[in-house]
Amino acid sequence: MKKINWNELTPVCYSIAKHEDKDIGVAADMLAANIRAGNGVHAGSYALGPKYTPDYRALKALWDDCTDEERQGLSHDFNDWLQAMRDHYKELCEIWTDEHKSLNLRCRLMVELVTPDDTIK
Repeated sequence: MKKINWNELTPVCYSIAKHEDKDIGVAADMLAANIRAGNGVHAGSYALGPKYTPDYRALKALWDDCTDEERQGLSHDFNDWLQAMRDHYKELCEIWTDEHKSLNLRCRLMVELVTPDDTIK
């Protein structure tokens, strides 16, 4: 089963939301469109630097290589991720805007916040 770790894409989703002036749900859809296009076409897609910029081409290749059943699984995972971001919206916004913390720390904290405890290594 092919997987996209949507949790790791939380910071870039917030970057797109900020740069496009969209809510987090719309930004998540824009990020998914970037993946299907194989390129970060929306503002904020590359704003966090290489460490937090997804490999859009590799993710597109993964998406294109999926069976219909695997795409349904990816869509289910996407919806779970979106719900996790909604559940932690206030905390994510506080982390995102805390300029006393480094970008690296903020991004890491955001990913950890939306990652279910049973999947953290």
